[in-house]
Amino acid sequence: LHQVAIVLGLLVAQFAGALLSWPRALQMAAAFGILQLLMSPLLREVPQIQEETAGGGFRVLLTDPQVRRPLSMAIILMALQQYCGINGVWYYSTEFFTQAGLPNPLAGSLLSSVISMF
Repeated sequence: LHQVAIVLGLLVAQFAGALLSWPRALQMAAAFGILQLLMSPLLREVPQIQEETAGGGFRVLLTDPQVRRPLSMAIILMALQQYCGINGVWYYSTEFFTQAGLPNPLAGSLLSSVISMF
């Protein structure tokens, strides 16, 4: 279910990029972020047991040198991961289809996204 949600999100983003101007697509993305922020009070609270055993919470992540280095490595790896795999392929898909001689490379990109849903 998680993978389907990711692919569906990528498909919606590609259609939005193809059908909307970039300011409208940016507004749509911002609207989803604002919706998440507005709905965040509906989330359940973290149990007190987890907070007590965490040993300092979020402040430890920023101040403890033993935690800061692994955290920064994890953040860098997650950022670099966005340029690998299917994200990188879809980012350059219109260029791939252009070089392959497809008359409408955008249609090829959208079609590949639709096919990946199944």
